[in-house]
Amino acid sequence: WLLFAGLAVGPGLLGHTVLNWALAHLESSVVSVSLLGEPVGATLLAAALLSETPTPATVAGGCVVLVGIYVTATANSS
Repeated sequence: WLLFAGLAVGPGLLGHTVLNWALAHLESSVVSVSLLGEPVGATLLAAALLSETPTPATVAGGCVVLVGIYVTATANSS
């Protein structure tokens, strides 16, 4: 039950609160594109906590996503 409570509080409550805060302070296009980074974070957590090794395609895709987030965030900041 503690695990389920942690899943509800962590990603559920805190994640949506941060998302709503970001929408109030940033452009929605930047926030929506930044959500594509969730699988990148999940891959890093799986590597750190579960000793999973991402495939080269996963690493390449993560790099593409991070570059896309960077391009979107810097293009909209001007």
